[in-house]
Amino acid sequence: MNIFIKNLLPASRTFWLYHLSGCLLVVLSYFLMHSYYGNNVFNLTVMNLIGMCLFTPTALCFRRCYIKYRWQDFNTAKIISFVFIYSALAGLVVAVLLTLATKSFYLDLQLARVGPDKAVKVILSQLVFLAFTYQVIACGWGFIYNYTVASRRVQAALLKNLRLQNSLKDAQLSSLSNQLNPHFLFNSLNNIRFVIHENQQKADDMITNLSELLRYSLETSQHEKVGLQQELAIIEQFIDLESIQLEQRLNFKLNDDSRCGHYLVPPMTIHLLVENAIKHGIELLPEGGTLSLDINVLEQQLVCTVTNDKPLSYQVLKPGTQIGLDNIRQRLRLLYGDKASLEINNGETVFIAKMIIPREAGHESYCD
Repeated sequence: MNIFIKNLLPASRTFWLYHLSGCLLVVLSYFLMHSYYGNNVFNLTVMNLIGMCLFTPTALCFRRCYIKYRWQDFNTAKIISFVFIYSALAGLVVAVLLTLATKSFYLDLQLARVGPDKAVKVILSQLVFLAFTYQVIACGWGFIYNYTVASRRVQAALLKNLRLQNSLKDAQLSSLSNQLNPHFLFNSLNNIRFVIHENQQKADDMITNLSELLRYSLETSQHEKVGLQQELAIIEQFIDLESIQLEQRLNFKLNDDSRCGHYLVPPMTIHLLVENAIKHGIELLPEGGTLSLDINVLEQQLVCTVTNDKPLSYQVLKPGTQIGLDNIRQRLRLLYGDKASLEINNGETVFIAKMIIPREAGHESYCD
């Protein structure tokens, strides 16, 4: 019995607030109507209050059946039919109980005025009127309740879909970002293997740079954006490692606007542009070449331009280059939509990659 009552009575304060507000609104409407027509205002108001009290259990039974039998999963036609059946039964039950409950101060007065010969007609008229009235009220209550439940389900579905989209976005960003080239790792470890026998201090510095680069790659996976200064610092360590292998063949120039340091960039994007410039440009030149990284502010945009020398015959982008650039484009699309872009200019002897992102100041740190 206790379980039945517990299931029947909602614990939600919001439900009771809306239900009681609706009941009081009905009583107030009838009070104003009776006051306007000058009828037996007090008795009719008490009668309406009792009627709404009797209506409440029927509404709770409807709610219980709605939840228990999952009416929300039915099609619209079934729900409408259930609401009409409920409202008809509720109207009849409330009409009978209300007539009995108010007999002493309302029905008996009506019967005394008309006499015994019309008593049955008066009783039936009252029952029909009350049944119709509370059927309309119950029908409205049922449709409002169904609409409220449906609206909440839609909102929950939208929220779930949004969370799934965010999860997918995070998964895509995680898979696209922080992908260190195995070719670079192999070369770095191989170079350290040779240097460690000749210059242990230099080998120690190389290991430190490589560990910092790996640490940055791993820890920035938890961040969508990092400070530009952090990205540039790790690029310089990357250049130091590459210079061990390329020696004088790599001429690196960094031109960054001093105002840009506190702006945010997607982690490893500029690094990937620099890595591509070396792997698919400088490394292919017997005499080496120049790699320039320019950081500038253009109105509300941050422009990162990577320029590198390349072989004259290298006119068509190789698959490896295209994959890396597509990686960056996808990340920019996920993070900024159409507000960011990656422009490519494949000249005869120079390759230019220009990444344009919204200017966004911040103090994010991957060490936080």
